[in-house]
Amino acid sequence: SFITYTYQGARVVINNGVQLSSFLREFFGEIAYCNPVIFALILITIIKTIRKRLFVTSRELFWLLIFLSLPLILVLWTVSLFRDTLPHWSGPAYISLLIFTAFYAEKSFKETSFKKILRSANVLVLAVLVIAFSIINFLPASLGKKDEQNLGSGDFTMDLYGWSDFKNDFKKLKDADVQTHQMNNDAVILSNKWFPAAHLDYYVARPLHMKLYAFGPLFDIHNFAWLNKENGALKKGDDAYYISPSNYSSVPDSSVINSFSLTEPPVIIHQYRNKVPVRNFYVYRMKNFK
Repeated sequence: SFITYTYQGARVVINNGVQLSSFLREFFGEIAYCNPVIFALILITIIKTIRKRLFVTSRELFWLLIFLSLPLILVLWTVSLFRDTLPHWSGPAYISLLIFTAFYAEKSFKETSFKKILRSANVLVLAVLVIAFSIINFLPASLGKKDEQNLGSGDFTMDLYGWSDFKNDFKKLKDADVQTHQMNNDAVILSNKWFPAAHLDYYVARPLHMKLYAFGPLFDIHNFAWLNKENGALKKGDDAYYISPSNYSSVPDSSVINSFSLTEPPVIIHQYRNKVPVRNFYVYRMKNFK
């Protein structure tokens, strides 16, 4: 029952036919994740090491780093020809190659030229961060779907925007519910998948000292299958808030609804960026766990 392999193995089942687009996304994604300047340095290091035997005095180190890196990269490139992969899966391989490249840089680069190369790599990272920060926080538009139920779906900036603001809005709703005796003070939060459950747990549940449970198949809830157990079983009479952001739109599953005496229509908390609507949060009050 090695969950890492049983889960990941199911994700990389090979389909029929070659998917060139998946391979190109994997290949160029790795270059982007690694930083194109650093990727070029890695490539130069490998080629010059093979041609000039730079590691002649430390061949054990050379082969150790090679076997900790290239096999994983080559396996992922091969899999990506037949199945969708994600570029960051190769991250551990590039850690080894960075050590490899640093060794080469120390032995082979003049200090001034190497500083210029590293400076260009850092400038690229800084530029990306500034552009990304500006888009995420100030872009007066949604990059995703525009309909109310799925507002923001497909907009990658929503993964990094507005979660703390939602926590404040949700706290006001929860406090008012407790004061008017609509909900119990120890109500929990429910979600149907590990994402957005992980965001809700980190940005909302934990700061507000609430428990979060994710309900669904193991493939959907991931590590929450174990976190649920750590939180302990729900007790009879417990209340819950089911939260669905519109960029990951969902409704409470019928089995979850049937576990409570009453599920109310959702309260909608609207979210804006530069006065433009970019996401809605649907908050369902679920009362009296049976």
